[in-house]
Amino acid sequence: MKPRHLTALLALLLPMGVFAQNAAVQTALNHFETYHLAYDLSQSDVADIAITDAYTSRRSGTTHVYLRQRFEGVEVIDANYTVNVNRDGDIFHMAGDFESNLGARAQTVSPAINAIAAAGIVASEAGLPPNGFVVIDNHGGANQAVTLSDGGVARMPVEARLVYRAMDNDLLLAWQILLYERDAEHYWIAHVDAQDGSILYMYDQVVSDNWNPDGIDNHAVTHVELDAFFYHAPMAPHALGGPQYRAFALPVESPNHATPPAPADGRTLNANPSDATASPFGWHDTNGAAGAEFTDTRGNNVDANKLGVRPDCTASLDCDFPADFGMSPLTHVPAATVNNYYLSNVLHDVMYHYGFDEAAGNFQENNYGNGGLGSDNVIARVQAPGSCNATMGTPPDGSNPTMSMFICGNADSDYDQGVLFHEYTHGTSNRLTGGPSTTSCLSNAEQMGEGWSDYYGVLLSIEVGDTGPDRRGVGTYFLGQPTTGNGVRPRPYSTNFAINDFTYQDSRTQAVPHGVGFVWATILWEVTWEMIDAFGLDTDVYDASSTAGNNVMLQLVTEGMKLQPCSPGFVSGRDAIIQADINLYGGAHLLQLWTGFARRGLGEHASQGSTGTNSDNTEDFTIPDPVPVELVAFTAAVDGEDVVLNWSTASETNNAGFDVQMLTADEGYESLGFVEGNGTTTEAQVYSFRATDVSVGTHTFRLKQIDFDGAFEYSGETEATVGVVGTYVLSEVYPNPFNPQAQFTLAVASAQNVNIAVYDVVGRQVAMLHEGQLEANETYNFTVSGASLASGAYFVRVMGETFADTQRITLLK
Repeated sequence: MKPRHLTALLALLLPMGVFAQNAAVQTALNHFETYHLAYDLSQSDVADIAITDAYTSRRSGTTHVYLRQRFEGVEVIDANYTVNVNRDGDIFHMAGDFESNLGARAQTVSPAINAIAAAGIVASEAGLPPNGFVVIDNHGGANQAVTLSDGGVARMPVEARLVYRAMDNDLLLAWQILLYERDAEHYWIAHVDAQDGSILYMYDQVVSDNWNPDGIDNHAVTHVELDAFFYHAPMAPHALGGPQYRAFALPVESPNHATPPAPADGRTLNANPSDATASPFGWHDTNGAAGAEFTDTRGNNVDANKLGVRPDCTASLDCDFPADFGMSPLTHVPAATVNNYYLSNVLHDVMYHYGFDEAAGNFQENNYGNGGLGSDNVIARVQAPGSCNATMGTPPDGSNPTMSMFICGNADSDYDQGVLFHEYTHGTSNRLTGGPSTTSCLSNAEQMGEGWSDYYGVLLSIEVGDTGPDRRGVGTYFLGQPTTGNGVRPRPYSTNFAINDFTYQDSRTQAVPHGVGFVWATILWEVTWEMIDAFGLDTDVYDASSTAGNNVMLQLVTEGMKLQPCSPGFVSGRDAIIQADINLYGGAHLLQLWTGFARRGLGEHASQGSTGTNSDNTEDFTIPDPVPVELVAFTAAVDGEDVVLNWSTASETNNAGFDVQMLTADEGYESLGFVEGNGTTTEAQVYSFRATDVSVGTHTFRLKQIDFDGAFEYSGETEATVGVVGTYVLSEVYPNPFNPQAQFTLAVASAQNVNIAVYDVVGRQVAMLHEGQLEANETYNFTVSGASLASGAYFVRVMGETFADTQRITLLK
């Protein structure tokens, strides 16, 4: 049975640029239609599945299909699957969870309160006035989706729609409310019970990072009037030509890491830094035509401003403003704004090459026809009100994220790349995990968002001469620490266990989400240096085709976020990175990846338990042998009407087993049975499978070798010709009784003339089915039609030169 509403579903949920992925989408839907019982789901549980996103990664060729269950046309929140389809159209990796028995668990299909009331309940819970909402757009549909006014409290219209939320054994109908507060400090996604108005779930999607664990006194900053310093004229014009920005360029992490270090000014003047692939019209463009639309710190990727004010770089785009790092950050706001603008654009351009592009949900006003939704550059709030903090709020693709950078003591986070990249990467991980339309997948206890955010910052600031055991703190400048300080985390990042001895199981006792994320970044840092030590370091971080360890890791971690499920844990995140290496590089780095993961407790047998808690995981230090399953022989031998398949392997890694398949004329390859593998072994293994009652003729067989993580690959093909045993093989006529027709097959051992006719009970011939030569060892199909016959008994008579046979059949009309 086809999933219901598929055609309408594709039209409503997939933008035009995604229709090229329809084949992969259909493959994903067909998988659950065919194999729903393997997931303990009924056919009705998978009869209505929404495609929330589908896009193809340009480097890997993988089409990522993101599915969500629906009941009666209403989405079941948190019932998600990520299905990844390779270039050949095969599913090679999938992860997620669907809910079972939807019909029996749904409590109601009609709401008792409306969307306006639900929005008021959420606003009241957030401490906001609840009574200003009105409907401004009614989208209709089964989910009764509406757009509400901002109510005087939100920075954009409030979106509301009905969803189902699984709570214990019930499936509760709820209003989902998306409310982004006017000051950008909170972006609420809430589920309000549509019957009694109780709040079932309320999560703040603005990630707020406490960058002041030691209680730095921020009152030392002298707050001055903005206008007094914001309109500094640029420094003397330069002769470099084109846009230029005085900023701390990669890999310099902060003013303290520069040469010379603060309080001296270690910034450099960076000319024409925009990347031609990621930002083809430069950083100040929004219309996709030659020429900048803005001469200040606005553009397609970023809008950097302080309270809506931006420094003017003039028509020459000479963004060069003075800064004295011995004075209050408030005295050099233009310089801080340019540094933020520069770094945010650099990170946009770098990540574009590794797959965070338009289709994947990156941040651009104009997507230049490359898929995804535009109108969502990063609003970068420079020296935002508050202290010793930094935040990132990430709405779904098509709405602007807001990144807020703060001052702490006498340091400005706009100059600390580790802090700025940390916040920006929250947007990256939220858009990549679960698809760009779903930015709420990282709200579970074992999610690794804080870890990815730390990791991208330390990875992109590696310098020549760095080593794994070095101390790498995050946010040391912002917190007033030396470059060797711990930063904001319990330990600096280091492969030296005397400096950082955290392993997977330590995440059990760490705070959610920052402590848990710190452990994940610690593990990734270990893996990264295993890769760099084996494959080298490339200072060109834009080169996604580089084989150096740091570039490959940046690619694997980014691609892994696309492959993993919504609400991931450490093991599912690890598995996605391993699978990314198999898909992108043919598993060339498996030894190094597994060695690094296992050293920090995320080895082969590690268990994450429930990702809804960080208290039930189990670490393991086992390194699997990463050699692939090496098939050295695959043969077929005929034994009467059976075909015996034999094959052997020289070595195996994570081999769950082999699905034995035979090619059929109508259905393609069909499974005959499964033979268990031997997991991981370097010893030769021998396997055998008997295909019984194979029809006469030449048949093609292959093996589908399947890993424990679901990855698979096909063997080459082998053929076998089954001949006639004896003189002839005549099948039973089926069905019998029949109406309107019946079929049977015949094969003969030697070529000969054969007559096949149908007779009634008094011996009159009523039909001639065949008269003439049949070749040896070929199966022929024949059909008896009852269209012109009356109900009753008949005989099928088969006469050959070496045999004769008769079967009685009955026609019932």
